[in-house]
Amino acid sequence: MTSLIILAALLLGVSYTVTLRRRQPARLWEWLHGLVATVLSVLLGVATAFGVYNTQQRSAERREEQRFRFLVQQELSELRRLLKHGESAQLMIGATELRPLITFLQAPALEIAAQSGQFSDVDTANMFHMARKIKTYNVEVQFLIAAVNVPTPDLGRVVFAVKNMETTRKSILEDIEMESRRLGIQLVEHLPGT
Repeated sequence: MTSLIILAALLLGVSYTVTLRRRQPARLWEWLHGLVATVLSVLLGVATAFGVYNTQQRSAERREEQRFRFLVQQELSELRRLLKHGESAQLMIGATELRPLITFLQAPALEIAAQSGQFSDVDTANMFHMARKIKTYNVEVQFLIAAVNVPTPDLGRVVFAVKNMETTRKSILEDIEMESRRLGIQLVEHLPGT
């Protein structure tokens, strides 16, 4: 459609110029001067509009990237705080004492940031991988609760659940440290208001 409009404008301009040259040759230079001035003005206006639009788009993209980096920083900082300094439960199964960290984790900002398209493919994959590990940890916590909440808990099942939870907890902490370094994000020790 745009091509047809441009072609029609060119044909109209050429035909008017030819007609003006035949009928009023004295006004030809005035017409060409006006045509060139108009074309230059339009081109300058279009170029300026594109420049302003591109600058606004880049600025909006930078703000969006900063917003997602902040969300990831806060989420990873809170996850690290919970996994490193969370209060462990005391479980007594017969004469055996276990101290697992029984807490359910959530990472909605991590998944949203991964879906945003603001990060590299590797960082996006790492964030999704961490989110899956967090879900795995939650399943392991549920398994432990189920293993403990029976009339006579099986020590082997409980120890198995606690070991799995501990392995996943350490793995998530390693992923948090690795990904924060990759992104150049400084994790905060204490979040505001805590």
